[in-house]
Amino acid sequence: FVHNNKSFGYKDYTLITELLSKTSFPKLKSFEYGIDYLLANEETVSPNLGDLTLVLENMPQLENLEITGFFELHKTLNLKKLKQFYFSDYTFDEINPVVSQTTIEYLTQCDFENLEEFEIALTSEETAYIFNEKMFEIKLPHLHKVAVEGLFVTHTKNKLSQALHHLGERLNLKY
Repeated sequence: FVHNNKSFGYKDYTLITELLSKTSFPKLKSFEYGIDYLLANEETVSPNLGDLTLVLENMPQLENLEITGFFELHKTLNLKKLKQFYFSDYTFDEINPVVSQTTIEYLTQCDFENLEEFEIALTSEETAYIFNEKMFEIKLPHLHKVAVEGLFVTHTKNKLSQALHHLGERLNLKY
């Protein structure tokens, strides 16, 4: 990654993403991207990951996905095998852009038929997102944990609570 690239904030993974998008990972089951475990005592700042559309399309067997940082999607994806999804843009700063509403729409329209856990944390304090609660109204027989955190338009929490009332304590909504 490019360390201290001021045009994208602290970390810029877009070139890595471009390289990943040019190959296929037909057997890959788990993918963590954007989190930095190797550097101790370093300030944690979410990186700019770029467009992950092609990267994720090239992982047809993906079961576990963890994304940390700003990213884009340019269409809805087929993530039928995905069981666990975690996304966070924690440590958002004024330099890095926020995840777009379009990316959130594409994300919530993905085919998640085997999804068991869904966690998303959007930390922008200036962008109020529209979250498509209809994602949870379709049949997701394996879903047993949902956590949603962020700034969303009015009544989103109520709509999500109604759509996911069967989860009880396994539903965590923070706004």
